[in-house]
Amino acid sequence: MKVLSLFDGISCGAIAFQRAKILIEEYISYEINDDAIKVSRENYPYIKQCGDVRGADFTQYKGIDILIGGSPCQNMSTLGDRKGLIGEKSSLFYEYYRALKEATPKYFLLENNANMPKKDKDEITNMLGVKPIMIDSNLVSCQNRKRLYWTNIPNVYLPKDKNIKLDDVIAKNHKVIKLVPYVEKKLPLLIDKFGYIPQKFNPYNLSEIKDKCPCLTAEGNSQTKSSSVIMYNGECFTMLDATDWELIQTLPLGYTKILESEGKRKTVIGNGWTVDVIAHIFKGLMTV
Repeated sequence: MKVLSLFDGISCGAIAFQRAKILIEEYISYEINDDAIKVSRENYPYIKQCGDVRGADFTQYKGIDILIGGSPCQNMSTLGDRKGLIGEKSSLFYEYYRALKEATPKYFLLENNANMPKKDKDEITNMLGVKPIMIDSNLVSCQNRKRLYWTNIPNVYLPKDKNIKLDDVIAKNHKVIKLVPYVEKKLPLLIDKFGYIPQKFNPYNLSEIKDKCPCLTAEGNSQTKSSSVIMYNGECFTMLDATDWELIQTLPLGYTKILESEGKRKTVIGNGWTVDVIAHIFKGLMTV
């Protein structure tokens, strides 16, 4: 399989092809984030890194097997400014569309946020000529993460619910510290006892998570910020660290460890794909 990947990030697509047992003959990546490229090169040194999509000549890839990509959603999501496709970052979708027209791949896959404005969803659908399928990552992971997937890969359907809970993931990660049952008035004592830094803790960020983790994003949110303690089933846990994030996104354990800080690791993970969702979609290629 010859792959052209735009906005490739940490090359989640490459992992997904492996999980789907599809041999990669060539993988061409367009990505500009240095941290993401560093992770990709550490895990897949054979991937050809080509930099910025803007101004790229995609005609050189004419007839390639598949074009994949998740164009930036910052202007689409409810956490963004909702400018949609006219926004500075989300307008990069048009570069994906240009690549589709210039490279004329046999297959294509585009991913984006399910909460985008309807007018932008309709425009993308009209331009690509296929209706999207909405898949929530919670079917194959312990994370609530609704995404739209536009593709002409055949036989794509909702995956079966694996019923994976947060417990199933964090139990495998020894770095999560279990604390005594939460009592708000005793929280400062708990923090001191377990070595936390009180001035960096905001008790109003406490969130109780049942079964599934909220969507992980590059920016984080009130339920996943590094300043919060996560409550789960009535007990306190430390903040989910980068290793937890890898497992929640169904990445290989330690995939981003080349990066020197938790923040950088979480940023590239949050910008990535839930690998097992993409692998599920790619399995449709095995039916042709």
